[in-house]
Amino acid sequence: MEQLGRYLIQEEIGKGGMGIVYRAYDPDIDRNLALKVLRPERAYEWEVTQRFLREAKAAGRLAHPNIVIIYDVGEDAGRAFIAMELLTGEPLNKLIREGKISFEDAIRYAIQIANALHYAHEEGVVHRDIKPSNIIVTGEKQVKITDFGIARVQDVSLAEQTRTGQILGTPSYMAPEQVQGKKVDGRADLFSLGIILYEMISGKKPFEGDNIATLFHSILSTEPEPITEIPEHIKQEVNNILFKVLEKKPENRYQTGKELASDLARILEKKEKTIHVESEKEAEAVESIPGKRKSRAKFIPFVAGLVVILIAAIFIFTGKGHREEVLKDSNKNVIVTTEEIKKAGVDETGKIAFRSDPSGAEVLIDGKVRGKTPMDLEMVPRTYEVKLKMPGYLTWEAQINVEKKQLVPLNITLTPQQGAEKLPGG
Repeated sequence: MEQLGRYLIQEEIGKGGMGIVYRAYDPDIDRNLALKVLRPERAYEWEVTQRFLREAKAAGRLAHPNIVIIYDVGEDAGRAFIAMELLTGEPLNKLIREGKISFEDAIRYAIQIANALHYAHEEGVVHRDIKPSNIIVTGEKQVKITDFGIARVQDVSLAEQTRTGQILGTPSYMAPEQVQGKKVDGRADLFSLGIILYEMISGKKPFEGDNIATLFHSILSTEPEPITEIPEHIKQEVNNILFKVLEKKPENRYQTGKELASDLARILEKKEKTIHVESEKEAEAVESIPGKRKSRAKFIPFVAGLVVILIAAIFIFTGKGHREEVLKDSNKNVIVTTEEIKKAGVDETGKIAFRSDPSGAEVLIDGKVRGKTPMDLEMVPRTYEVKLKMPGYLTWEAQINVEKKQLVPLNITLTPQQGAEKLPGG
């Protein structure tokens, strides 16, 4: 069993652009934990190493029930690592994709996130990359914010460390000032949370585009459509909250997470109070009808049986004459079969559009070569490990989340290796 510091590595459980996460064991205190280790190929990059260490220092300062706990930071044989809380649960992007979030749960999750961000901002830490895949929901429906990988401690000494115009974060969840490469504060995190809340309630993002340019234009210039899938008596109030948190100018938004959480709590209280009143009225009406409870008891198993029959009929009908089909990429490579799509529990695929400067970069998906840029790939909705490689340039890599019916535009500018000569046309 491999050992790093005093920690015994058990298995790999995740990857990111900067590090690999392992399930590990701490024999000193008899505890399982997650060990995030800087990728070996990134360790020689000074800027990446410093960002990795800043993640540990920023997150290690925070102690909040809705933020992942950092236990330890260290280095062994040149490998920097962070020991953190081992989480059990589902990432929020998976719950959104599968449509498993009720309106009430969406509000509850947003309240937890807003309170956690308020605490972090009070401690001088801005996350800068709030997105569903960085949020875990436990079995007890407790939210945990993870990966302060590009968080920046608000300190004068760090103010100029990010190059002017450099964009850090995930495009679909960026605030306007982040898109423009301007200095950001906690209000950018709240804008990102507003996008997540909008998506949890409606199932779609408020700002979309076929490529980076149109997406950024949408974030900077378009107003979100009011959500209609909200109970009528609170619809206007919820939309007003969303419009405020998604204001283009930071000074017009909620200024703190506490303010946002307070308004959301009032919505939840009003919603639950209405449900309670309606339930009492319904119960009184049922009790007033002679024999009503008995007849309903007989009706329930009848309906249940009918549903089972309908499901069986659908299964038999759709299974007849099934013919295996495949989806192919632009180079005619088989990406996924229809059987795989069925196993994934989805009806449609998503698409990744790869573009690079220079073009001709080798595209690897989960370690397999799929072709060269420019190219488009149709993919089953889930998270993929993506790499772009080209001789003379640093490897670009990231985790890309694909959702059904959505295009993920990737326009990557590859970074030349220091001391390496560019190839012709590069």
